[in-house]
Formats: sequence, structure tokens, C-alpha cells
Amino acid sequence: ASVSGDYYNFLGGSEDDLAIKRIIDNPEKGVFLEGKKRLFLGTEGGFVSVGAASDEALTTQANIETIKESSFPSKITQPIFVNGAVLYVEKSGEKIRELIYNSNEAGYVANNLNVICDDILRESPVKQIFVKDKPDTVVYCVQENGNVAAVTYERGQQVVAWSRLTTDGNYKSGTSL
Repeated sequence: ASVSGDYYNFLGGSEDDLAIKRIIDNPEKGVFLEGKKRLFLGTEGGFVSVGAASDEALTTQANIETIKESSFPSKITQPIFVNGAVLYVEKSGEKIRELIYNSNEAGYVANNLNVICDDILRESPVKQIFVKDKPDTVVYCVQENGNVAAVTYERGQQVVAWSRLTTDGNYKSGTSL
């Protein structure tokens, strides 16, 4: 992030007038950051949202709020932002979770996308996820054993459909262009 009020100044360091220091309510180590309206910090103990305490002002060292949004721990893999939700791999590698705002709870919830097909990722943990959004939204899960599972994910139509991809070889990694 830039220095507050100086948008082209990306000076690094821990100077008192530049650094945002905050002790989060849980002691777990952060494993990744993902931005949406708020900044999400994935930790070994769950998800924490970071943002301005006052919506009318910027997030600064004097105006910061951290809220634990989920107690489902995160694996050290980069999450993805798709269809209005942040999707991430749970620490076990056996579940993909959807972090989405729930107005009934006035906060974020981490729904399990494997609830109907809970065995598809159990054979081997997920090591990477990536999304292809044309013509349909499909999230690919590269597993540690070289297999790939895919979930067609259309949030608006409440579609979560899992499948396995089988080939003669093993997958190491993947991306969508």
C-alpha cells in the first residue's frame, strides 16, 4: 500500500508515521492476504478482515479494525476471488471454503463447497487452486498426488458441481489464460 495521502509513495519500512501495526485477536501466523472491499488475512486459525474502523476514512494506524470472520484455518495457498466470494483451501487440504458476506449474521461466513461431494478431495490434499471463468466458471484444484478436481461454481444459480479430471500424466501446477 502507499503512504496515506501520498499515493505514489510506496516507501517500505516500519517508521512510526508509515507502519500499520495491529495485534490481531488471535495469535496464529498469517499465511496470505486477499483484497476485496476489506483486506482478508488468512491465518492458521481462520480468517481475519482488516479495514478502517470508520467507513468514511482511510485505513491508517489510527483508524484500523480487525475482525475474526471465520475459525476455519487456511492452507498456505493463494485464495481466489470469484463470483463475489473469496475461495480458499482449508488447512487440511480436503475442503474448499467460500468466504462470503451473510447479511443475516452481519458478517462473513466460510461455507464448505464440498458438503455434497465430501470425498472428492479426501484422497489427496489440494496444493493449488485457480479459476477459469469463460464460458462457465470452473475452479480447478491441483492435488498433491498429481490429480485435478474441478468444481463448476455459479454462485448466482446455486451451482456447485464437482468432477475429476483424469489423464495419463500428473499435474504439477496450473493457470488460466
